[in-house]
Amino acid sequence: MDSIFVGNDQMALSVLQTAWETDIKVPDDLAVIGFDGIIPEAEFYSPPLSTIYQNQDEIGRTAVQVLTRLVDEDINDAQERKPIHISINPDLIVRQNTPTA
Repeated sequence: MDSIFVGNDQMALSVLQTAWETDIKVPDDLAVIGFDGIIPEAEFYSPPLSTIYQNQDEIGRTAVQVLTRLVDEDINDAQERKPIHISINPDLIVRQNTPTA
C-alpha cells in the first residue's frame, strides 16, 4: 500500500476525489493524510480524511504575544535580536482513510 502526506486538507480532499475517480481504494490501496485540519467537512467526506491539526487560534495568540513583547522591549533599540523558537504541538486525527494497523 502507498501513502500520501499532503500539505493541506483541501489538496488532500482532491487526492481522495482523484483516487475515487480512478478506482483506487482508500485506505486499501492508498492512505491519505492532510495537514492543517481547517476543513470541518473533511470528517464527513467519504472516506473521512485523516489530518494533522494545527490550532490556528493558539498560533495567532502566540504570534500576538511575541509581537507585543517585542514592541514593549522598544523595537528601535539597535541591539541584535536572537531568533525565537516556539513549538506548538499539532494533533494527529486518524479517520477511516488511513489504516490503523
